[in-house]
Amino acid sequence: MANCKPYVVGIDCGQKTTMGIVDTRGKIVATTTIKMTDYLEFEEYISGMAKSLRRIMAGVGGPQMIRGIGLMPISIQETLNIRQIFHGRVFFRWVSCCMNTLVSLWL
Repeated sequence: MANCKPYVVGIDCGQKTTMGIVDTRGKIVATTTIKMTDYLEFEEYISGMAKSLRRIMAGVGGPQMIRGIGLMPISIQETLNIRQIFHGRVFFRWVSCCMNTLVSLWL
């Protein structure tokens, strides 16, 4: 079991984005939250999310201890709200941008 990765990450995206790490028994071992309204640009928000994830992952031994990441999609209403937060800019880069950020956590 030396190679077992005992944690998973869950991300609930939205105006208030909550991220957490859960162990194999379902116990929440770390959480963090960021608000989209704290960021002027979408890219800054994604960077803030990555920074927060790195911080809580460091608390459990780093990304090498993470088995996977679950990303809760944003609802249509959240998408409309987010477009307002980021000044009506096209928001449909979301999934691609998030995935690139999450993959970069392992680089």
